[in-house]
Amino acid sequence: MRDSYPRDNVTFYHGCIRAFDCVEPYHPDRVLRQFGLLQKIPDFPLIPSIVRRRNTGHKYNLTCDVLGGYFRFWSSHVLSTEARGRAVNPAWECSDDYMHWYRTFSHPIIQDPENISTAVGTTSTQAGPQPWEMIENALGYLEPVYQQWVENENGLDTSILVPTLVDAYRALNIAPEEPPESSKGASTSRSRRRRRS
Repeated sequence: MRDSYPRDNVTFYHGCIRAFDCVEPYHPDRVLRQFGLLQKIPDFPLIPSIVRRRNTGHKYNLTCDVLGGYFRFWSSHVLSTEARGRAVNPAWECSDDYMHWYRTFSHPIIQDPENISTAVGTTSTQAGPQPWEMIENALGYLEPVYQQWVENENGLDTSILVPTLVDAYRALNIAPEEPPESSKGASTSRSRRRRRS
């Protein structure tokens, strides 16, 4: 879908979108990855001057000071080519400082520590790495294999593939109990069980 979707300027409009009396901020720089572009640290979000929630229902009203300007001159509120960045492949590629920003300013895990079920442990009491750290570590193991596959015209050196996959599984805490049979020449499928720390 990403390949067939045209990247028209209106896609990169950055401001408030209004439909009747509903006004919502739209920040394409926060989701550049969904457009197949290099994800960078986004600008600060638009903050409404007034927010009111009525006593009945879930509807709330936003008031922004400059709404008229957004709609009359929308083309001046489009992300610049520099702000959009370059197209990337693979899609998980991001700027060097983005992951640190994401862990600092975003919510990698959404849970209410006060009202959590007793059947689920809280992240503060769990030992071991956080889920985003495990994924980041696994991708770190897989990145060199991907780069070799992209750059090597003769194909992938499969002798490094199995050890790299084992390292990636271990980084995700889903390590096989013993080395896979496929590394010894036979191809069998083994079930992997998730280990708990």
